[in-house]
Amino acid sequence: MIRVMAARSGAMHVARNRRTYRAKSGEQRVYESVLVRRTYRDGGKVRHETLANLSALPAEAVSAIEATLKGGAAGAGRAGGDDHRLGTARARRRRARHGRQAGAARAAGPGGPPAGPGPWR
Repeated sequence: MIRVMAARSGAMHVARNRRTYRAKSGEQRVYESVLVRRTYRDGGKVRHETLANLSALPAEAVSAIEATLKGGAAGAGRAGGDDHRLGTARARRRRARHGRQAGAARAAGPGGPPAGPGPWR
């Protein structure tokens, strides 16, 4: 049977799989595999494509890769970094003008909007 795979698109994520094994002696062992995966739909079914196995990497490297895939900086304390607040100067510069702001910027001409209070600074 030939299966046509969906086009490579979609976000990647880190999947952690844990298996618990109990030996005859009663000792319990937990095995964890850390995989970079992509999820896609094939017809009506959800499929997982494994892109990389990160199980052999140290925990710090896996955390950095996971934060990067979530959209944050590798060294950030949280996944979104500091840009999650719209009030920061960096976030204001990154936002694209739309709606009234875009209309006001076009009306102001090539020199840009006038200096003064407002979100254009």
